[in-house]
Amino acid sequence: MGKVKSKSRNDNKTIGIYLDMIVEKFYRVTEVIGWDYEGLIERTNGLIKIMIPIPSELQGKSGYAVYRYHGDTVNIINQVPNADGEYLVFNQSDWTITLYAKNFSVYAIAYDSPVSVSDEGEMTITFNSNEGSTSLTTYSLNRGELLTEPIEPTRAGYIFGGWAKEDGTLWNFSTDKVYSDINLTAKWILELDKENHFAYMQGYPDKTFRQERSMTRAEVTVMFARLLVEKMNMDTRYPSSFKDVDASKWYADAIGYMEKFGVITGYSDGTFRPDATITRAEFATIAARFDKLIVGEPIVFTDVKENHWARDYISFANTKGWIKGYPDGTFKPNNNITRAEVVSLVNRMLERTSDKGFVNLNKDNLNQYTDLQGQYWAYYDIMEATNGHDYEKSSDSETWLKQK
Repeated sequence: MGKVKSKSRNDNKTIGIYLDMIVEKFYRVTEVIGWDYEGLIERTNGLIKIMIPIPSELQGKSGYAVYRYHGDTVNIINQVPNADGEYLVFNQSDWTITLYAKNFSVYAIAYDSPVSVSDEGEMTITFNSNEGSTSLTTYSLNRGELLTEPIEPTRAGYIFGGWAKEDGTLWNFSTDKVYSDINLTAKWILELDKENHFAYMQGYPDKTFRQERSMTRAEVTVMFARLLVEKMNMDTRYPSSFKDVDASKWYADAIGYMEKFGVITGYSDGTFRPDATITRAEFATIAARFDKLIVGEPIVFTDVKENHWARDYISFANTKGWIKGYPDGTFKPNNNITRAEVVSLVNRMLERTSDKGFVNLNKDNLNQYTDLQGQYWAYYDIMEATNGHDYEKSSDSETWLKQK
């Protein structure tokens, strides 16, 4: 456990308890789906919910985290989902940590290292606005005290997402206490362009739109990159960390740019799978990353379970009014999202609504498609997405002035 101790010590954490988590599969006569094997399982496809009671001697600490030693690597699991969707929820009311994990080996519960007499004194806190409106701010605070949240910085083209610690997690000003010198950096979320209503989707050379066709992960990434306020510099290369993203491909720079800001993530094997079709859950996750995620929003879909890897992203996007389910109460998270579903969702994110009267009067001048009829459920959303226009905005609608 030397690597776990070393990692926690570097993070100024103290290990409270080790847990060796084992998942074992036994054959049942009543099984509907065969697993083809029995025995120990090191990894599952879906998240397993594990509720861990915090021992009484470890209660009352701060900065709880979980370290895992798996595959000769030490990882920290916290409230921000990792690339595999794993995360934890700390509940102070009953002193439990609920872990959502899919890799099983040795875990350790850790907390902020306690104050020693020799360590007492003032700590230096540094706020780096990371190209934001405020300059570097430094002040001192007694060890063990709570931080006072500073005024939020601003940055054109971005939404302020909180103050991030060195490990990327956000500082909680209500619970996190200072036990060492701290450097906090402003986290910036890329802002979508809601002002300019240009065409962000196109049809195909044969004059079809193919609204029921799915989209690839690369296509979705490039589409969102084009919708940003702060667009990529076309003279700059944006390399990514994914081993299957060829730098010469048409989508390479968009993937690198969006990875830089945490909008997209890959898989545990280091791939991004750009040509794979994207699911509704994956799309909802990307959409949710264009706002400050609120964890724990209620689940309204019957087929999105509490331990689903995209649970918080789906519930957050639903609360924002961006995504919709089906009449039977399901979301179908593993289904591929269609082009029609994409434009209807993105229009809601951009607060764009088609002017049906203008569209009906000017059909001959607008981009129309041979496989798309006016009765189709997403017809007007597709018109909004494929025809640039000047407009005037009212509270819940827009009036098109002219086509661009």
